[in-house]
Amino acid sequence: MDSLDSTGELRRLLEIRVPERIEYQNAAYAREYAEFVKRVAAAERAAGVGETRFSEAVARYLFKLMAYLNRETYDHAVTLAGLPDLIRGYEQIKLRNVERFREGARSLGF
Repeated sequence: MDSLDSTGELRRLLEIRVPERIEYQNAAYAREYAEFVKRVAAAERAAGVGETRFSEAVARYLFKLMAYLNRETYDHAVTLAGLPDLIRGYEQIKLRNVERFREGARSLGF
């Protein structure tokens, strides 16, 4: 945390979210999160804003976004998005593709 040069609310957010990111995913993903917030905070300081509201918002919402966009959910989303393409074609082909769609959706837990 000290390497982020953060104070106040931004520091509090990082002290909570970095360990959560490590537990939920891994240290590398947490490092990626922390380094991005660090770059934003440095840019905010360089702009002379005198506040950390933008950095705090990034710390909050990047955390949420990264929770949704982990590798597993991304792969599932891409697979699920491609399934309707299977339901195109002639009647017999369409019926087979409908079944493939249902099997694919079931395998993803839907």
